[in-house]
Amino acid sequence: MEGEVFFAEGDVRVTRAHLVVGNEMYAISKINTIRSVEQQSGNLMVGVGVIAALILLINSPFVGAALLALILVYLYKRKTIYGLEITTSSGNQTAFTTSDEQTMKQLIEGLTRAMETSHDQGDE
Repeated sequence: MEGEVFFAEGDVRVTRAHLVVGNEMYAISKINTIRSVEQQSGNLMVGVGVIAALILLINSPFVGAALLALILVYLYKRKTIYGLEITTSSGNQTAFTTSDEQTMKQLIEGLTRAMETSHDQGDE
């Protein structure tokens, strides 16, 4: 029985029995732990860009300074990616990602309530 909907947005839905993300379905009773993880996008690109800018500063100060300025703009504008990591008997996996922190908070709250409800009612 699906029961109450604890979270629904886009292709993500949390009920007492299931977490559904797109075409993937996870049984709430099989999820041991959940957590939100944060990642900054483009870390490798920033590192390579800084090295290139430092080299260019030596040979061509104007181009090197311009590249450093672009890197600073990129760092200011880049988004944090929030991932929902779930742990089951099969191990850890990222079930969902979003750039919206509020959506992730609401999803975690909904999943927490669903897991509490599922465990209270003795589901397997």
